[in-house]
Amino acid sequence: MDTEVLEAECRQAEAQLKQAQSAVETARSQLVQRASEKEAALALVGQREAELGVARKRALRSLTLAAEAATSQQEAMMTVQGSRVPLPPSAWPVPNSPLPARPS
Repeated sequence: MDTEVLEAECRQAEAQLKQAQSAVETARSQLVQRASEKEAALALVGQREAELGVARKRALRSLTLAAEAATSQQEAMMTVQGSRVPLPPSAWPVPNSPLPARPS
């Protein structure tokens, strides 16, 4: 074989190597970015779960106050609806009957 052909093949192989190394670096960078996005998403989930817990407690407290006649049922339901917290049917107020006891 001619040395020119071998040198051309060598340059081509070196170019392919650099291209592969660049692809590996790009993939590593994307992996770090995705890991960061995952951590941010998990933190947001934790924050939303905490907010949901607070909203549920506020809603149940409002319903309890309504059952104890410390506040009106209309006011309690406005609190529940304003918090946009879906309550199980067992927590729904029934006219002229006491509300269920607060879960422990």
